[in-house]
Amino acid sequence: MTHPTRHRVFHVADFFLTLYALQSGFREGNPFLVPIVETPWFAKLKLVLVSLLPVYLWYKSKRMGYRIYPYAWTIFLVRSD
Repeated sequence: MTHPTRHRVFHVADFFLTLYALQSGFREGNPFLVPIVETPWFAKLKLVLVSLLPVYLWYKSKRMGYRIYPYAWTIFLVRSD
């Protein structure tokens, strides 16, 4: 795995592209963030928690090795409408 700080620029870009898409009429695809899109918490959660999750998985992978894969894949198992 690569170091997670290299991916922060993509998380910031994702945030601003999401804001642009929401203003253009699209909707948030993450079912956990949908209820808070119109609140001030959206920016905090999108920028902080979404950025910290890969960091957490990266540090856990150093201890768990290949056993981290089931935990990492659960992120992608959530289905949005």
